[in-house]
Amino acid sequence: MNVGPRTADALLAALLAVATPSCSQRTGDREGSPPANAPPRPPAQIAEAAPSHRELSHAAAAVVVQREAPSPRRLRADYIRAVQTRAAAAYRVESVAAKRVRMQSPAQRLRVELSADGVRIADTPRGGAQAGLALARFGCEQRFAAVRAAVPQGQDNRGEYDRGDLREWYVIGPLGLGQGITLAAQPPCRAQGSGALAVELAVRGSLSAALVGEEARIELRDSTGREAFTYGDLFARDARGQLLPTTMAVKGKLVMLRVDDTGAAYPLEIHALLSTRQGKLVASDSADYDRFGASVAVSAGTALIGASRNDEHGTDAGAAYVLVRGDTGFSQQAKLAASDGAANDNFGVSVAVAKDTALVGSMFHDGPRSDVGAAYVFVRSGTLWTQEAKLLAADGASDDQLGISAALSGNTALVGTINHSARGHHAGAVYVFVRDGTRWTQEAKLTAADGEAEDQFGISVAISGDTAVVGAYGDDDLGSGSGSAYVFVRSGTTWTQQAKLTAPDSAAGDQFGISVAVSRDTAVVGANLDDDHGPDSGSAYVFVRSGTTWTHQAKLTAPDGTAGDQFGVSVAVAGDQVLVGMPNDNDRGAGSGSAYVFVRSGATWTQTAKLWAIDGTSADLFGTAVALSETTALVGALGDDDLGSSSGSAYAYAPPLPRGAMSRKAPTGRAPTEIASPSR
Repeated sequence: MNVGPRTADALLAALLAVATPSCSQRTGDREGSPPANAPPRPPAQIAEAAPSHRELSHAAAAVVVQREAPSPRRLRADYIRAVQTRAAAAYRVESVAAKRVRMQSPAQRLRVELSADGVRIADTPRGGAQAGLALARFGCEQRFAAVRAAVPQGQDNRGEYDRGDLREWYVIGPLGLGQGITLAAQPPCRAQGSGALAVELAVRGSLSAALVGEEARIELRDSTGREAFTYGDLFARDARGQLLPTTMAVKGKLVMLRVDDTGAAYPLEIHALLSTRQGKLVASDSADYDRFGASVAVSAGTALIGASRNDEHGTDAGAAYVLVRGDTGFSQQAKLAASDGAANDNFGVSVAVAKDTALVGSMFHDGPRSDVGAAYVFVRSGTLWTQEAKLLAADGASDDQLGISAALSGNTALVGTINHSARGHHAGAVYVFVRDGTRWTQEAKLTAADGEAEDQFGISVAISGDTAVVGAYGDDDLGSGSGSAYVFVRSGTTWTQQAKLTAPDSAAGDQFGISVAVSRDTAVVGANLDDDHGPDSGSAYVFVRSGTTWTHQAKLTAPDGTAGDQFGVSVAVAGDQVLVGMPNDNDRGAGSGSAYVFVRSGATWTQTAKLWAIDGTSADLFGTAVALSETTALVGALGDDDLGSSSGSAYAYAPPLPRGAMSRKAPTGRAPTEIASPSR
């Protein structure tokens, strides 16, 4: 099962409270609609990937050709370095005074103070969770030397101790507190047979250290055994950039870091990461207005996140990022871009992923016609991603905007085009593509049996096996812009419309169908401008199938929803769990956003958790896009500013999220609700 997420540019119009937005234009870009007398375009074939397509890697500043697959360990090391380094502007040290350097990471809830006595770390919301770290000795396992005393200096997001041949440094960022040690030369004890290169740290305070995960990380635990901080992601890199074998050991309140530096070129750098295990994801090369998190998708441990305004191939050309989950968190595995990408394409406005296949929409791509749109398929072999195909509609026309929505299930892809005019101006259509081997062909074109002008059928799509659901939020059956959704089923290679879904209490302007999701016999449809809790507070509806008949099972709303929240802008479903985005929630500032988890028991749906960004602020628009699998919930926040204005981010959670798990009251004093913290 894979859910087609709500797309960013159409969404932003909705968030500006436009009752029946048209996505035919972009601010500052080309006119969207073709002239009335524009000649029809000839049928087009599905374009196979050009032989010169790039293999796209995780590199921090550019897309590069990969000659060999990087190891998961190197992916994680490079991702941490790139993200923490690029966070210098947003995570700048707060003060450098009285021989102390103070810094904080809102994303990890960390406050840090460096002094001549060592490093003090506090988990700010919990109040009581504090720890101290001090570099005690370095040298070899069997022969250590004391470190030279030093006073910390701070600059950008970095604090540093100059200890002669050893430099100890700390970098704060969205992933936590990075601790680094740079050795100018190999300690003499290594030539004297005194064991492996080693560094010893002293843990201070009431927390105890425990080694977990086959020497992969250390947990700092309180007296009840609860993990307060994690210390892991230990890497050592020599002057040639080679990663060296490392291990960790704990003895009482001492932590030993061991490095096998056999054949290493000095200077040598040792790096580890201390965090509260908050699952915030950002792109390694994020920049202003990239909108990373505009679209999200997840399949098992693989996340695909769109950044529709990334400038990889020109202004707003767009990109998409693959992040994979390992033992210690997510790492960026690849940056995807179209082999023929160009400025203003908005590649990444929609994304979908199923196992080793990724689908990315590029709604303003200029193929045979202006803004005809396209979608691109990428496949993974090992850790390498390559472009397999470019998908085009056989009858595409100017301004169709193919790719505004996308969904993927196995070897079947759905790609929406809201402005296709076969059944009237901007009536919309959805194209079904199937793969045989490595070749993709168009299997069907879906339109609503009662489609009319301005329905914008295809604004959202979802697929589960042989069942597809398509949103048409401009449909007028129950009032102007009341909206609808359509269910199609496949038998062999033939697709037929099985049902038309509408809200039992639908009204004009509700925009039912702005988002859709499906999992087997359960469909969820968002109506972000429904008015149950005030104008445009929003809702979502659950439908279930028995045989060939679909019936309404439940209406979902935010218990603490208010006017303008737009609950239902995004929806996702996996089995008996539903995730609904509400990007205009104001709990942590205007437009900070939130998302809600609902769980079904029998035919009853109950809200079990409210999710929000631990470092959320105004205009983050957390909840713009959501995705859900059996193991991971993913929420996009395209307005987040960590790595630049609206650079964007996403947050990963680990469902199921049971009632009462990590619950606390909503921060603004609204009705109590359960709030879950992200996990890596």
